[in-house]
Amino acid sequence: MVIPSFQGLGTPFADEAARGFVGGLTRGSTRAHLARALVEGLAQRFADLCDALPLKHGPLPVDGGLSRSDLLLQCLADLSGRTVERAAESETTALGAAWLAGLAAGSLESPEACQLLRAAPQRFEPGLAEDRRKAARERWGHVLERARSRPLDESAASA
Repeated sequence: MVIPSFQGLGTPFADEAARGFVGGLTRGSTRAHLARALVEGLAQRFADLCDALPLKHGPLPVDGGLSRSDLLLQCLADLSGRTVERAAESETTALGAAWLAGLAAGSLESPEACQLLRAAPQRFEPGLAEDRRKAARERWGHVLERARSRPLDESAASA
């Protein structure tokens, strides 16, 4: 398991002194095992954010460079228990800037016209049974404690 906290843990933990953690290695561990553990660790951190933030119900929209990883998005869907929708254009900031330029130049007549140009997102559906998802999140919480600079209950009391 990899805890990707190389600059501390942000939301919801606010533990800037937390450290990265790699555990569970054996003589049989390969680069592929380590790469998979890192992807799963990122998905767990994103699931932490989903749990902590007041997100709307329904599909979780994602974009950006990391969203290009099918494995990461499937892990996120599994661990968050939510459908994940990857934008057809992973760099939606650039797409938005192009639409604004089109609106300013008169090439596009309205924001609604921009939306009509948008391609359908790719969906990743949760595939883990609820009991397995909860067990994976619980294991994550136990390992996460090893990377933290202080126990979770102490940080909650001081916040």
